[in-house]
Amino acid sequence: MKDDRRIHGMLTLAVMIALLITTTTLYVGVAEAQEETLSNGDLTVPEGENPFGGDTIGTYSIGTDREGLRVQVDMNISPTGDNAYQAWLVGNATENDLAVGQLVDNALGVTLPSTNTSQYGLIEVTEEPVNDPDPARNSSAVVAGAELES
Repeated sequence: MKDDRRIHGMLTLAVMIALLITTTTLYVGVAEAQEETLSNGDLTVPEGENPFGGDTIGTYSIGTDREGLRVQVDMNISPTGDNAYQAWLVGNATENDLAVGQLVDNALGVTLPSTNTSQYGLIEVTEEPVNDPDPARNSSAVVAGAELES
C-alpha cells in the first residue's frame, strides 16, 4: 500500500513538472514570437545631400514587441560641448517627424506606443543643445542617419 502511494505521488509530481515545463516553454515561445525586427543597420554620417551614406558612426534597431515600437540607437562618438544627441524617425513624404528620444551616454533604448512605421523612411540622429526649447528636428544638425528598410 505504501509503495502504491509512493508511486502515485511520484507520478503526480512527474506530471506536474512536465506541465510546468510545457507551460514555460509555450509562454517563452509566445513572447519570442511577438517580437519582430522591422529594420536595423548602421548609422552613417551625412554624404552629399543625404543625411546618410558616409562613414559608420553607430547602429540602430527598430522592432515591435507586445509593448509597442522598440527603438535602439548606439553611437560610437560623443556630442560636442553642452549638446546632446536626439534620435528621430523622419517621414520622407509626410514631413511628419517623430522624436524618439535623447541619447544618454551615446545610447538610447526606448519602447514607444504602437506607431505606424510605414510613414517613416529615415532614422536620424541630430546634435541639439541640452534643454533645447525648440522641439522640432533641426535638419541642419544631422550627424548620422540611415534609410529604413521597406
